[in-house]
Amino acid sequence: MQPSPKQQEQTESGKGPRFIPFSPLFILPSTRSGFTVLLNQNDRLVLYAKGGDIFTEAHRQRLLEMGVERVYVRAEEKGFYEEYMRSHLGELLDDETIPPEDRAAAWYQTSIGITREIFQNRLSTPATGKRFAQIEGLVKDTSAYLADPKALKKIAAYIQRGFHLYDHALGVMVLTVSLLRTFPQADDELLFRVGMGAILHDIGKTTLPEYLLQKRSDLMTPEERRLFRTHPAAGIAVLAGMTLESETLHCILFHHEQSDGKGYPAGVASQELPLHARALILCNAYDNLTRATPDGPAKNPFEALTQIKADRERYDIECIKRLIMVLSNAEIA
Repeated sequence: MQPSPKQQEQTESGKGPRFIPFSPLFILPSTRSGFTVLLNQNDRLVLYAKGGDIFTEAHRQRLLEMGVERVYVRAEEKGFYEEYMRSHLGELLDDETIPPEDRAAAWYQTSIGITREIFQNRLSTPATGKRFAQIEGLVKDTSAYLADPKALKKIAAYIQRGFHLYDHALGVMVLTVSLLRTFPQADDELLFRVGMGAILHDIGKTTLPEYLLQKRSDLMTPEERRLFRTHPAAGIAVLAGMTLESETLHCILFHHEQSDGKGYPAGVASQELPLHARALILCNAYDNLTRATPDGPAKNPFEALTQIKADRERYDIECIKRLIMVLSNAEIA
């Protein structure tokens, strides 16, 4: 006999919830699940759809007609559920039949899971304590901000262009916030604004042709390179109509500038770049180096930092020192 939904939040030997609730609106027609969907009937969880089944419109419509607000997945199948949400997040955010608050909840639920993995894998530290709590709060606040239907449509287009872009964006956010918080002048409000800018920094790439995102930079023609370099400014245009703070806009517009003034789109030098932009520029470069891209395979942290040191004229030296300390989990006075 299955435990009741009331018991699903209870833990066994500290292992966490036995069942995970989710909205039936997240069941998208013509998609396949790797997890079993359970339904509450008479305060007991019973089988509704088997793992591997292809969802149909009838699956979702039947639940809505019954007035079902939550269905459940077993905790041991959490990985399959999370993979399903990641694979279909863009579609969910773009589905106007789902209320904006539910779409924002899907964004938060999926993003915080990815953020937790990035935090643990990139910073080699458990996703516990004040450092992660601060990032978790930032993602939660961002989800509330993005609950506007227009914002959700823009984020949906961003994610649908390629989840690797979004995963990279969250990676840059984790690194930039972790780096900036070592500076005493970086308060919570600044971290929130910069965190949102990091998440949105590559949204201008939604305006570029798909083939260009898959092409090695050294094989681009002069015209293709010129077009590619429009994406920071294009990002500002994409977000026109959204109320964004200047720090957020700096992150989007300046993320490919360099301290030596040889970056783009405007060739702004270090002395004209605010600290938060210099931090993001460095973290964007580091995250790109440690991921497989059209320009080459992923480098390990040592190789990435060696490359950054070789190109040190491009970056803020103090930020390089602090990033090394953050990556080594050292305390910074």
